[in-house]
This record gives sequence, C-alpha cells and structure tokens, in this order.
Amino acid sequence: MQPKAEILLKSTKAYERMLNKEYLVTVGKNQQLKSYKLVFTEYAYQHLFGLHKLKDRPNITRASSKKNFNKILNSVLDCESIVSSEFYSIIENRVENIADLEQYIDSFNEVYDWDKSKARSDIVGNIMIPNKSIQNNKDNIYIFFNDGGTESAELKIGDIIIGEFNIKIEIPVSFIVEPDKDYTANLVRPAIVLYKEKLNKATQEKVILLNNLSMQ
Repeated sequence: MQPKAEILLKSTKAYERMLNKEYLVTVGKNQQLKSYKLVFTEYAYQHLFGLHKLKDRPNITRASSKKNFNKILNSVLDCESIVSSEFYSIIENRVENIADLEQYIDSFNEVYDWDKSKARSDIVGNIMIPNKSIQNNKDNIYIFFNDGGTESAELKIGDIIIGEFNIKIEIPVSFIVEPDKDYTANLVRPAIVLYKEKLNKATQEKVILLNNLSMQ
C-alpha cells in the first residue's frame, strides 16, 4: 500500500476509535455556563474527511458516509483508488491530521460560536474549536460541529451537583487545516472551557480532562 493510502486508512481507524468516545464540555462566558456533548458518528465521516470533494470519484461522492466508512475499514473500498483522485490534494492535509483527532479534542480550551457570515465562509455549523496542528505547528486546526439536538442532564463535580443544564449535542461536520487564514478573526470572543470529561461508551469509564469549575 502506498504511503498516502496507508495514512487514509490510519486516520479512518483513528476516527473509528472516536465513535466510542463522548465528551461533556462546559464553557463559561460573561459569567454564564453552557454545556455541550461532542458525539462522533459514521454519518459525519464523509464531510469530516472531505471525501465529498473528490468529484472524479462518483462512486464515493454518491455513496452514503456510513457505507464509505465501513467499506474502507473492511477493505472493500481500496484506499489507493481514493488517494489517486485528481482532487485528493485538496483534502490530503486534513486526512493526515485527523489521525490526531482525539488529541485535538482532548486538548482544546476555547469554543467559538460559529457565524459563517462574519467569517465569510460557506461552512455550516454551530460551534468551532481551534487548535494547533500536531503534524506541523505552523498550521492551525479548526473543527466545526453542528447541532444534533439537546438533552437535559445534571452536571456533577464528584458528588456535588453544579446544576441542571440543557446540553447541546454537537456532531462534527468539517475539519480544516489552514496555514494562513484565521477562521476566528471576525468572530466574537470565545467561551473558555472550564470542564471537560471523556466517556468510554463501551466501558462507561469517565476521565476528567479538565476541571476549573470548582474554582469558580
């Protein structure tokens, strides 16, 4: 397998692992708290990786995200037939960086309300999370999430109930690697992450990655 194809498969397997992860994130801004649940699904795979941009691969662009995801994982869809696309260079950088998606989600500390008109962008989303590329620290990473509904839940720190929140469920819709453009430039200032918890859905094990709520 050629290196590009190996990277695509590696990143797809990294995303597969994220399907078993769920993040509860509480942010603060203007003395108000807001909570999000970050959820990863097979249905987000196609746009997150950018496979919809491969115009010369109609068998990929017309197929469902879940179908392409499973075909790649099960070696039914040859990765080399994807990376040989004339348009693969457009998404190559993002595919490489998605291998580190879990680290990007573990480490982000700001959340922006996404406003595509202010940002002069076509990306549709609800929130945007920035980070620095692990592959190349000169590049910026922007992960976009869209509204997947809400649920009501109590937020606890240990046995202490902080309050009951309407938690917004957020599903990833795009992943951008950008050396030059600053997608945060025209947006209002971000909310700061005060609490972040990662759940392993298979074992129900929870890991608190950040807790500054007890300091508020």
